[in-house]
Amino acid sequence: MKYNIAIQIFGQLRMWENAEQYISFINFLKTQVDSVDVFGSFWDDEYSRENYNEDKFNFFTDLELLPIPKIIYQGLWRWGYCLIKSRNLRKRYQNKTNKTYDFVIMMRPDLRIKIGEEKTLQSFLGTLKNKQMIYRTWFQKEISNSSVKPFDVDDKVFYATEESADLFCLGFNHLHNNPESPFHSAYHTDPVCYVKMFNLLVSPFNIIAPFANFDLIRHHYLKDINLTTEPQYDEELKKIKTLDEVKNIVKKHL
Repeated sequence: MKYNIAIQIFGQLRMWENAEQYISFINFLKTQVDSVDVFGSFWDDEYSRENYNEDKFNFFTDLELLPIPKIIYQGLWRWGYCLIKSRNLRKRYQNKTNKTYDFVIMMRPDLRIKIGEEKTLQSFLGTLKNKQMIYRTWFQKEISNSSVKPFDVDDKVFYATEESADLFCLGFNHLHNNPESPFHSAYHTDPVCYVKMFNLLVSPFNIIAPFANFDLIRHHYLKDINLTTEPQYDEELKKIKTLDEVKNIVKKHL
């Protein structure tokens, strides 16, 4: 059976010196599917522009560098804005090519990716033709549709059927551009709001589809040097762009 996968990589570009991990992940997916198309939406800052000029996005199907807003909006506004923009790139390509996708992966650009077994991916792909999965979204952590607690969900990676991915991304408009929205945007609650407003079916992919595991590169580095808890200078770490900068900040504080 043929499968088409779309990957949306979006948000603040960081750690892109490790882009080889994404290429390896894409090649892994291609062992079991017919096509993998990659769409990227990132902020148009100096770091993104440097990587663009050095042709570090040459495996993308389409790419957009977005003007940085001067206003700092609440919650995960910037995250959601880049998400919906990557969705729009995908839809534009689909309209041009008349292509559909069995599966959409939405992910941040600063991830450490640990690839699993091909047979696990093959088994998971076999479930996608089930019509009951039409509005199915998979999170890395298990969440409750009734919850808006920040620790119940993270923003690293989401899997979805195409229909569910379209709705999930459009959640940004309903949450941030609709003054009558009953949902509240706060740090790490936006993804749960997107699920709730469209009543999407949700499952944890690390249990159901463990063909890859994901962590932030900076978090993995901190664990690797036995800093197992978030350091007091984590806010400083969140603002940097490269792993070398992470190492320098940690060295300065140790």
